[in-house]
Amino acid sequence: MEQRRDIALTPDLNSAIHFDVESLVLPEGVSVNGGRDVMTLPASALDFELQIDCDNELEWINDPSLPFVVEPVETTWQDANRFRLRKPLLPPGYPEEEALVRFRRKGLQGVYDEDSLKIVLLANPIQLEGELVFGKDDYLCDFARYVDNELGRMTLPEGYELLARFQNEDAWIKVEQVSARSNTYRVVGGWRPNDPKADGREQMATLVVRRISDGNETESYQIKRRNYGLPVTKMNGVWWCKYNAIGNSRSFDDQILVPQDPAAKAGKTVLEYLNTCTPDEYMRLWNRSAYIGDTGIGMEAVAEGGTVKLSGWKNPSVNMGQLDAKALAPDGYEMPAIEYYDRIFNGGWGMRFDRTDGYYTVQSPWEGRAHVYTLSGSRTDLFVGDVQLPELFHAEVYNKTNGVKDECVTFYGPGAQWGSGGVNHNKIVIACYSPENNGWFHAPGLRRQSIGKENSRIIRFIKSPVEYIY
Repeated sequence: MEQRRDIALTPDLNSAIHFDVESLVLPEGVSVNGGRDVMTLPASALDFELQIDCDNELEWINDPSLPFVVEPVETTWQDANRFRLRKPLLPPGYPEEEALVRFRRKGLQGVYDEDSLKIVLLANPIQLEGELVFGKDDYLCDFARYVDNELGRMTLPEGYELLARFQNEDAWIKVEQVSARSNTYRVVGGWRPNDPKADGREQMATLVVRRISDGNETESYQIKRRNYGLPVTKMNGVWWCKYNAIGNSRSFDDQILVPQDPAAKAGKTVLEYLNTCTPDEYMRLWNRSAYIGDTGIGMEAVAEGGTVKLSGWKNPSVNMGQLDAKALAPDGYEMPAIEYYDRIFNGGWGMRFDRTDGYYTVQSPWEGRAHVYTLSGSRTDLFVGDVQLPELFHAEVYNKTNGVKDECVTFYGPGAQWGSGGVNHNKIVIACYSPENNGWFHAPGLRRQSIGKENSRIIRFIKSPVEYIY
């Protein structure tokens, strides 16, 4: 009796599979090479049918790792080997990819390398610069923090333009062409002074790529940031924060945000608020606002043996004034350079926070504004623990225009501690950026002088320069 033998079935290599380019119309930008075994796809989203030329009926081998989806199209047996290919938009910033689509000939068990076709996915022609990085799946650039000024640049193919669009949102981003001859666009984040919505909420904007010839919007991407803002007032060309830094100076979570501005909520100036608020409200602004070195952590004033001392004070290894101006600040803000204080202070000891007086000639006039005035206030009802503080002074420094008071900044805060003896009340060292180690000291009476690293100081941030104010 003849023995039965199993015969392995293999594909007929003389009938290799190919893309059939004659039976279907390929979408714009899709091409097939001369050998009909490589299909090239543009970065745009696609959804189309393709036909495979083969003598046998084919089954697609599912591969979840492919950057596109292939599925059979329900057809009659006379029109087999038709498949639907769907792929999402590939955002800019990702390289060209290659993928193999594998098929099995119906009736065969094995999958053979010969029964595969290559698909090339071209990179997006849009070029990115800067911090713009869009997610491959969600097309989102989420900064997850406050950002402003130039966020990045996008260079588009000729014949396209870039727009910014907002839905129930302020126009916090602007898009502008670098030049009339360039197709590069700057994406610029803006800032709104004293924005009542700047409480840390998310802000979203959509960047739309549009074809100029027909207005067709071909791509869109989203940008998200956290919208934080500190209360500010503008004086002599500088946006000064209204309140001292508190707690973790780098964290918006510890600072007084615009919607929380206690003086504004009370309908008062900062000086009026300091004069009339409760002792607890005053101490909320006053305490934990003394800093030293590079920690950025406000030291708490505590009662110790009948004396007020700053908890955690020690002689640091670095001088705060020589740190980078943004080293201790939350995003978008910075420590003022000493030259900014020169615009509003007189350094001859005569200008004092415990006197209502003026005018004083400032150290360095700005755009003809040479004179400032002081309006003083004080409190005698303040305690740290069981220690009553001496009379503490605070003062508003302001300009006049045509004899009328206008711009002003109010100064207050704990006196400096420079040794183990504790806080020296009303002797305030005001932090400023100065590579030469100079600074401003109120003793009382303001003096521009060298400031040792051992001196604790208050920090009054300013808004960093911003290109776009909306």
